[in-house]
Amino acid sequence: MKAIIKSITLNHFRKYENETFEFGPAENTIEKPNMKGKSSLATAVSWLFYGKDLFGASQFEVESNFVPDPKTNVTVIMDVDGKEVILSKSPGKWSFNKMEVKKNVFEDLLTQTINTPGVLELLSNPFSFTNLHWEVQRNMLTKLFSKEVPEDSEFSFLMKSMPISEIRKTKTQAKRIANDGLKTCSIVIETYEKQISECMTIDFLKLKKELYVKKSELEKLSNFDWQLYYKKESKVKTLQFEYDSLVKSWKEKDAK
Repeated sequence: MKAIIKSITLNHFRKYENETFEFGPAENTIEKPNMKGKSSLATAVSWLFYGKDLFGASQFEVESNFVPDPKTNVTVIMDVDGKEVILSKSPGKWSFNKMEVKKNVFEDLLTQTINTPGVLELLSNPFSFTNLHWEVQRNMLTKLFSKEVPEDSEFSFLMKSMPISEIRKTKTQAKRIANDGLKTCSIVIETYEKQISECMTIDFLKLKKELYVKKSELEKLSNFDWQLYYKKESKVKTLQFEYDSLVKSWKEKDAK
């Protein structure tokens, strides 16, 4: 259902003597200095729909103080799904589509005409949206973009599980962690790049040749016949002993 207020006419309502506000299909703005009737205009619509002011009070002054016998009246012309609806109210009198009816009949006709919960309050009270629970605000705003915004599983899950402030906090924390990870990766990359640049100055061909020589020497030592070496060493020691004995014997003969 689509309901749009086309015009609001105030006769001897508070500060208004006789004034009509007309609204186009697009966004409309009412600009007035402070204390010049903006709240009175909103109160007039709330009084017509609910019989209350913007703050929910049912006892408040509606008649003009500038004329001795005011004929106070508020008339709102609406477009409800392409059908014009005229609502009018004076103190103690109600009119629906220019037909005077009793209060309870007026309220029933109004409910039947605009049967979407909350629409009347949003139309009549500019503070009604800000007074709603944050989940209700979120769902209403989400519906406004349901045709333009594609369904996102993560977005839908988050919107149902936590308030927007918590989503913002979670995303900010995730962004901070990602940035810290990026800094760490950059440091690691710089370290390895430095090591690679140092390795590029090494003569790997020369190192390979030295490695080949060392391996050859190691193989020779590994294949060495130590048993034969010990036998030859023992034989050499025996011969050396025999030689030393002969030398000693000749020296003793020469001395005699």
